[in-house]
Amino acid sequence: MPATKTACIDPELLACGHRHMVSFADTVLWCRLTSAEQLFEALYNGTLFLDPAPKYCPGQPTLNKRRSQWRVNDIAQAAQDLYSEVRLVSLFEATAA
Repeated sequence: MPATKTACIDPELLACGHRHMVSFADTVLWCRLTSAEQLFEALYNGTLFLDPAPKYCPGQPTLNKRRSQWRVNDIAQAAQDLYSEVRLVSLFEATAA
């Protein structure tokens, strides 16, 4: 399910500015059907948390940024809390149908 990133070794791609190659697994996590209640429950349980991640530049206030993001520690586990329907779907089977 996770993607992998490796250094690009293809001379043609390197010449075009590509520095990395990304490969994806043949399965994806397919999630459907959520609700505000599931969101609040995940927040309450600590499955989902706010990462404020501010960038503070005291000498240059114009460079200050607010980059708050919702995060999870383990997406496979968090998906079970956030969605009613969670399954692994093979991309090869989906394209063959």
